[in-house]
Amino acid sequence: MPPFNTTAQQATAPTPTNGNSNSNAPQTFDKVPDVDPKTGLHEKSTPGALKNRPDVDLTVSHGILRQSSPSDPKIPLEVGTQKSNLPPEKVFSIQLGSELFRLSGASIASDGYHVQPRTGEEFVRLYMDAQFYSLPRLIGQLFESDVFFQIGERDFQVPKDIFSAPGDSPNFFTLGFNIHFSAPPMMLPGLEKTGLLRPPSIIPPSVPNRSAEVFAQLIHILRGYPVEIKNESHRQELLRDCRYLHFRGVEQKLIPHEISYNPERDCSEIVIRLEDIRQSGVQFVADGSLVDGSTSSGWVYYARPFVDDKPCELIVEIGGQGTVVDLESMRAEFRGLTKARVSSLVQVIANKLNLPNKAPLGLMMMAGGGSRNTSASPGHSPLSEDRPKVHLGPDADIVIDGECYFVKPGGSTGFNLEKYNSSTNLLNETTTGPPAKRKREEENGNSRSPPQGRWMVHNGQWRLRVQSDEFSNQLEIIFTAVKLEVSTSQRARNRKRGFLG
Repeated sequence: MPPFNTTAQQATAPTPTNGNSNSNAPQTFDKVPDVDPKTGLHEKSTPGALKNRPDVDLTVSHGILRQSSPSDPKIPLEVGTQKSNLPPEKVFSIQLGSELFRLSGASIASDGYHVQPRTGEEFVRLYMDAQFYSLPRLIGQLFESDVFFQIGERDFQVPKDIFSAPGDSPNFFTLGFNIHFSAPPMMLPGLEKTGLLRPPSIIPPSVPNRSAEVFAQLIHILRGYPVEIKNESHRQELLRDCRYLHFRGVEQKLIPHEISYNPERDCSEIVIRLEDIRQSGVQFVADGSLVDGSTSSGWVYYARPFVDDKPCELIVEIGGQGTVVDLESMRAEFRGLTKARVSSLVQVIANKLNLPNKAPLGLMMMAGGGSRNTSASPGHSPLSEDRPKVHLGPDADIVIDGECYFVKPGGSTGFNLEKYNSSTNLLNETTTGPPAKRKREEENGNSRSPPQGRWMVHNGQWRLRVQSDEFSNQLEIIFTAVKLEVSTSQRARNRKRGFLG
């Protein structure tokens, strides 16, 4: 067999250049033992050590001497089958900075024991050193360990699996961690590793402009525990940080809503604000299908994304005094941002029904509107005109100028409004005739006529009904009143005003 001058069974210490030097002095290295980058051997090897060697080539792979594949010397063996060329019993002296370390070949070949960082600063130092010295096992351990970051002035250590709930990943931390602590060769973006003398200085991930107290409550929710909402301001603080950190699942749990079962309608209902509706949760449930296969009338349902397993009948709450109801035409006029949101919601419902669009509109619930020159309007949807139809039924609870009214069938508009007072039995509201006391009051002239004209709706809850128009036979959306609080005059509106504290 021809002699090999590129491999050796055991690396020997180089001969000292100074004859007076102690031959037993430890050999020192910077970062790794003084080896040939091509062969993985010390630069000076004895010819006797080159005998009886198998026909393989040894390479330096990621800072550790590993045995390459016999078929292709440039390809190292897979992790778990790689073998170190360093003699396991030989002790090597490695100097890092001002400290000298004595390690055996077995210690250098292995990645050591499991280490648990205690702070974010310790974590980034360990991770950068593991990348710099190419310790794949330690890199894997650190990559799968807890996430360290600083919120405000407080350090947090959070397990990665806490973000495993639907909608909570990817988020601010997982995305940032994967970018800054990714696997080679992207672990030092913009830097050439071969030209570095030491690992780069990296600070732990931090979010200094957020509240540590609020974030601790969000982590409490992520662990599955409930958090008591003290007031609306507290809720908005939690929601604001949820949106900033991209905890979409937690956000859906925190938004104001109410889910209940309605035994009379034999279905579950969800009450949610218009601005909190997301298009992915909107669904249409038909009453049935017509003979020709076209869509029949039905109700709009909603399921909170990432949270609800099944949809509930939607009762949308619209506040902000952006709704005006015209009792003569029985249509609602929406204004400002409320109009844009209603337009987007109606367009989403039309898309669920596969109806053609009248005008290009964005479907984002919070954005609303199309181009700058075209204002958002429900009339751009095939389900409605500019002013959608409204329906007042006998089950609607209506407060007009601070006084309670209920709806009874009849009249030119299809309904009559009758005043309700504290002495009236609620059970009599569904009867065809007025209660006895109300009848006496009407005979004595003590009951005034119900207000007509236009209603300014302060707060309203509506069911959304889709059904065919009587004349055009086209599908249209109808806002069915559930609970309304309205004013009929500026004086009644001013009565609701409060003084600034």
